Amino acid sequence: MQTHTTGGRAHRSASLATPTNTAVVSDLTAQAPGRLLSVDEVAAVLGVPRAFVYALSRRGELPTVRIGERYVRYRAQTVSDWIAGQESTRRKGTQ
Repeated sequence: MQTHTTGGRAHRSASLATPTNTAVVSDLTAQAPGRLLSVDEVAAVLGVPRAFVYALSRRGELPTVRIGERYVRYRAQTVSDWIAGQESTRRKGTQ
C-alpha cells in the first residue's frame, strides 16, 4: 500500500504488485469466514475512497453490520460476494 499526499490529505492507493481484490477478500474469508471488515479495509480492497463505500451502503448495494449506533462493519464473505456480482463480461449497452 502506498501513501501519497494531495492538498494536505494523505491518500492510500494499492500497489500494482498487490494481489487482486477478490483474492484479498477470499484470503480474509478463508482465514475467518465471519470476519467483519472496517470501511477502511473495504475501501482498500475495492481501491475506492471511504465515501464511496459509505454511499454503496446508504443505497443498500453493499450490506452492512451495525454495531451500536456508531459503528458500521462489513462481512468479508458479503464483500467477496458483492465483488463477484459486479464482474461482467459483456460490454455496456449490449444485451
